Amino acid sequence: MNKFSFFFMASIITSLSLKGQCDIRMYDIYTPIGSEVVTFLTCEASTPDRVYYDDYYSSAYPNAEKIIVYDDLSSTRKFNCHGYAWLRVEQGIDRWIGTGWDDDIEDPEWIYVTDGSYIQVSSETFPGKVFWASGDHTAITTEQQGWFISKWSQWPLFRHKWDDTPFGTANLEYYVKNCHLVIENDTITTDRNIVSCGDIEVKNVFISNEVNINIVAQDAVVLKPGSHAIASSNVRISIGNSDAFAPTLPQSPYFSNPNTELSFDAFFSQNPSTNQKDIELNRHIFKLFPNPNSGTFQLETNFLLSDITNLKVMDMLGVTVYESKNISSNLIHLENSAAGFYCVVIILKDGTVLTEKMMIQR
Repeated sequence: MNKFSFFFMASIITSLSLKGQCDIRMYDIYTPIGSEVVTFLTCEASTPDRVYYDDYYSSAYPNAEKIIVYDDLSSTRKFNCHGYAWLRVEQGIDRWIGTGWDDDIEDPEWIYVTDGSYIQVSSETFPGKVFWASGDHTAITTEQQGWFISKWSQWPLFRHKWDDTPFGTANLEYYVKNCHLVIENDTITTDRNIVSCGDIEVKNVFISNEVNINIVAQDAVVLKPGSHAIASSNVRISIGNSDAFAPTLPQSPYFSNPNTELSFDAFFSQNPSTNQKDIELNRHIFKLFPNPNSGTFQLETNFLLSDITNLKVMDMLGVTVYESKNISSNLIHLENSAAGFYCVVIILKDGTVLTEKMMIQR
């Protein structure tokens, strides 16, 4: 029996066996934009079956690199290709996405694409996802062009060349995370986590009572006029990676706790004047221009210079060659500094410490 005949027969057996008594449909997983993803806690295959699948597929695809999952084996029914690429890689959670049951949601894995959490690109990108549009299979890209990692149904997890799988080579589609999420014209009635690798824009969104919303962005959150949450809701906004990080906030009474993670019962609806402008929360960022330079450079910041309590320039030995506690100009001039690498350290009034590497060329 050739490997494709075996694969077809095993596929039939797998689709039937997925409907085990311990396979439980779950509704606790969400896309980065907050859409619900139907997943399954599935029965595990027996150890002899797992050993058999590991040995068979390693033999049938000798150029694919098997990745051990647990118990010194790779094959498992805890997650499939979609569960691996969309969920396990991103959140470390083992689930099966899509089962083929008669009452199952059709192609549930597509929600990651259709809701805008991921966007299609024209070519292979790392990091990114690969979707076999006709073969119903998902993989992730790797740093090595043309090599993917994917879970083969309940069989092993492989690192493999793009054309060395049982799933064919036709209609490969490439996707990357959408780092500019727009939540627009939406009524949120259930708890939701919204996560972005860049920024999040909230436009004309209504948050109903007793709903908890967590908005987490790497760079910025923009709340557009027209959005509001009623008083019994709870909205929490986090910006950046660090718990010690404090975003720059406007001096407004409705921000009573200007820390990294904000909690407030209501916005917009209790402050009609806010409808006149956007509220933008940003991660503290500064850049040096030019860099490299001859010892004279400018600070480019997204915060006020008056927010700086101390600025230091240190060499690679940690020796301070310049320090100022009263920055009135964004132009900095270092006299008699030798060529080489330096570290510019800025300390803000809220205790935030920012650093940037700089090179002086003479």
